[in-house]
Amino acid sequence: MRYIGIVVWIGIISAFFPGNCFTRAYAQEQPRIQEEAEEGGEFALTDQPLEIWTFLDDHRVITGKTLHLTVQVMWKLGVTVNLEGMDKIDLSPFTIEGVTVGERQIFDNEHDYAVITYALSLPSDIKAGIYSIPSFSLSYRNEVDKTEGTATSAPIAIKKVAILIEGKVDKDVITIGDHITYTLTIRHEKNVTILWESIEKLNFSPFEVLQKDIKKTTERNVEKISITYTLSLYEWGGKKKAQEIPGLTVLYYGGSPSQSNTA
Repeated sequence: MRYIGIVVWIGIISAFFPGNCFTRAYAQEQPRIQEEAEEGGEFALTDQPLEIWTFLDDHRVITGKTLHLTVQVMWKLGVTVNLEGMDKIDLSPFTIEGVTVGERQIFDNEHDYAVITYALSLPSDIKAGIYSIPSFSLSYRNEVDKTEGTATSAPIAIKKVAILIEGKVDKDVITIGDHITYTLTIRHEKNVTILWESIEKLNFSPFEVLQKDIKKTTERNVEKISITYTLSLYEWGGKKKAQEIPGLTVLYYGGSPSQSNTA
C-alpha cells in the first residue's frame, strides 16, 4: 500500500499594477517521510537564574483575529519568581483579551517552569503595517546567594494585513482513492475585493475535485470566505514517492498597496 504524506504551506506574494493589486496565494503540499530529520525543538538553557521564552501562533493578524502568545518562564531551583500581575502587563498597542497563568511545573532536576498564555488583538481601526509586542520584565530572588535581579523577554514583530489566506487538510497521510478535505479560508477587510474568476479556476491537479462548498460570513469588519474542497487521487503519477497539491492563486484588488504576506 502506498501512502502520501501531506503538510500544508500557504504563501501570499503581491504584484502591483496601476489601479489594481493582484495577490497570489500558494497552497503547496510537501511530502512528510518517516526518515525526516528531527526538529531541534529543545530549549537552549543558559546559566541564567531566570529565562523567558515567547512563542506566537502567527506573525500576521487581520482585524478581528486573535493572536495567541505563549510565554514560558524557566527558573533554577532555589530561585523565587514573582508571577503576580502577569495579566496587567502593558503589551500596547495590543489588547489583552484573556490570560491564563499555569501552575509551577518541574522541567528537570535543576529547573522549574510555568506557562502563561495570552489572547491578543489589535484595535479594529489600526492601519496595516508592522507592529511590535513589546518586551516585559520579571523580577526574581535567588535564595541561595541572596541576590535579586530581572529577566526581560524579546519583542516580537507582528504584521497587520488587509487580507489573510490560510489552508489546511484534514489528514496527514492518504492512500489512493481516499477522500481529502481541503479548507481554504480567506479573510479580508471590506476595502478588498476578491476576483472570483481566479477561485473558480483553481487547479488541484493531480488531485481531482469531487465537491466544493462555499460559506461566507462577516466577523466584525472582516469578510470571511470558507471554501471546503473534497479531493481524491486515483493515479500515482510515475515514480514520485509523494504527490503535491499545486500552488493555488487567488487574486484580489484593493487594500494596502505595500502589503506582502507569507502564511
